[in-house]
Amino acid sequence: MAYNWNKKWTNEKEESMVRTGSWGATRPTKTKMNLTLLVDTERRYGCFEWHDDDGDFYAEGGLWFDDNMKLRDFDGIFDLPPDVYQWLYDEEMLGDWYIQHGVKERGLKV
Repeated sequence: MAYNWNKKWTNEKEESMVRTGSWGATRPTKTKMNLTLLVDTERRYGCFEWHDDDGDFYAEGGLWFDDNMKLRDFDGIFDLPPDVYQWLYDEEMLGDWYIQHGVKERGLKV
């Protein structure tokens, strides 16, 4: 069965990006990042892809929602990009914990 991506959002924005590893971290680099977010509300699943045009930065992951379509889990990346938090909040798809975390750690505007 194919997904019915009935909620879609794309965004293009300049971000300050850093690569990190056991060797340390690079200096921040201003890069245009492309974000795509897709949600199938019937199957309560979504996914995102976040990348630059040059292939230097890339992340993707899954989003799982509870019966009330509130985010319950995600994978693929340590923490969601701030714009994902904001879009999910604006769509009323964040529960209390994610709202509190988003405000404190990710710049979520409520």
